[in-house]
Amino acid sequence: MIDETMTRQGLELLRMTTADAGEVLTVQRAAYVSEAQLYKDAFLPALTQTLDQLVDEIETGGGFVLRVHGRLVGAVRTRIVGGLLHIGRLTEKAANTVLNKVEEASPIQDRLVTAAGQLRAEWTFLFPTH
Repeated sequence: MIDETMTRQGLELLRMTTADAGEVLTVQRAAYVSEAQLYKDAFLPALTQTLDQLVDEIETGGGFVLRVHGRLVGAVRTRIVGGLLHIGRLTEKAANTVLNKVEEASPIQDRLVTAAGQLRAEWTFLFPTH
């Protein structure tokens, strides 16, 4: 899953474990503050999720964390439902790297499903429509 370029840059993309939950929650909350400001909603699920809820989500679904020289800088949740790979809670800092590596590391699926807020026009480059 880690290629030579990522190794040289000190990047590691690892499967998310419950041991990552505290760091993931911290990074997630920091990443979604701008989303909350954009939508004028301080109660977005990514901001109100508890540690116990996140641990349960990791245990029942999964995901990946991106670390740079050991420091967690990005995360994404994944789950497979009916042949679809669902990607959620993708933190902005790691978007391109995480999406590319998640696709490579996940079992082959018919389609990939993502969600981005309608006010996030700058994310549309990641999710072209066909």
